[in-house]
Amino acid sequence: MRATFGSKTAPLTRKQAERAIRNREPVAPAPTATDGRTFGAVLDEWLSHGRTIRGHRWAPVTENTNRGMVAYRIKPVLGGLRIADLTAAHLQGAYDSWTAEGLSDNSVHRLAALISSALSFAVIRDYIDVSPSAKAVPPAATKGTKKIPTANEVAKLLTAAEAYGKDMAKAITIAALTGARSGEVAALRWEDINLKRGTIVIDKSATEVDGVVSIKSTKTGDERIARVEGNNLLFLQRALGTPGEPETYVMDGKMEPINPGIISDRFVSVRGLAHIKNISFHQLRKFYATTLSANGVPAKAIADIVGWKSTRMLDVYVGATKSGYDAAAAVELLPGQ
Repeated sequence: MRATFGSKTAPLTRKQAERAIRNREPVAPAPTATDGRTFGAVLDEWLSHGRTIRGHRWAPVTENTNRGMVAYRIKPVLGGLRIADLTAAHLQGAYDSWTAEGLSDNSVHRLAALISSALSFAVIRDYIDVSPSAKAVPPAATKGTKKIPTANEVAKLLTAAEAYGKDMAKAITIAALTGARSGEVAALRWEDINLKRGTIVIDKSATEVDGVVSIKSTKTGDERIARVEGNNLLFLQRALGTPGEPETYVMDGKMEPINPGIISDRFVSVRGLAHIKNISFHQLRKFYATTLSANGVPAKAIADIVGWKSTRMLDVYVGATKSGYDAAAAVELLPGQ
C-alpha cells in the first residue's frame, strides 16, 4: 500500500499511507443499503454474531463489555440513524461529544474501535459499500502508566504475599515464573501442575460475567505447557507447598474457581504491604516476557511460551531493563581523545 499510494522508488511512510487510505474517495458514489435498517439494528446483529472480523468468538467478558458500551454509549448517539445515512461527520461528532463529556482518550478510542468493527460487519453483509469510519479520526490511545517490576520488587511482593496469605504467594509465583494471566491462574487445578517435573498445563481461563464465574479456553484458545527448572522450580515448590486434591483449584483449594478479579484486588493489598506503587498483577506477565527477552530468549519462543499468536506483542509487553540502560550508557559513542 505504501508503494501504491506513493511510488516504487519513493514509497510513502506508514503514516502517510494510512492518511492516504483514510482520505481516499469511496469507489461507489455513496454508501447504499437495500432497506431502511438503522445502525442500531446493525449493532444488535453484530452483537448477536459475537465474533471478530477474523472469525474468533468473543470471550464472555468481552461480549458483556461490548454490549454495555453499545447500549449506554453508542446506541443513544448513533443508533437511530439509517446505516445508509451514517457519515464520517456523524462519527466524528460522536467522538467529540464523548470527549466533551469527560471520557478519556482511551475510552473514546475503544468506542471508535467497536463502531469500526460493526461497520466492517455491515460491509461484509452488503448493507453498505464503504465504511464511513475510515474518514473519522478518534483520539489516539495512550500508553498505560503501569511500570514493569524488577526482580527485587517481585521478591518484595512475594515476601509481602506470604505475610498477607490467601494463596497470593502461589498466584504471584506462578505468574512471575510462567507469565500466566490472572484468569489462567484462577483456572488452575492441582491436576494441571507437576511439581516433580516442573510443568504447568495452561489450557483454560476463569472469567466473571454478572457475578457468575465460568471456565473457558485461554485468550488465544491454545494450550501451552510452562516449564520451570532449577532454582525457579525450588521457588515454585516452596510457594505451592503440599498439593491438594487433583480436581480442586490451586487458588483457595475449593471445587469452584475464584473470580480472577479477586486476585487483582488481593494484589493491591499485597502491593501496599510491599510499599510498591504503580504495578498491577498483569505486570508480572510483562516482567516474565521482559526478563526472557533480556536473557536472549528468541522472540518466537517467548511468543509460544507466553501464549501469543505472533511476536508483535513483544513491542507492547517487553520493556527496557536496568541492565539494558546500563549497557546503553556504557557504549562509547564518540572517539577517544
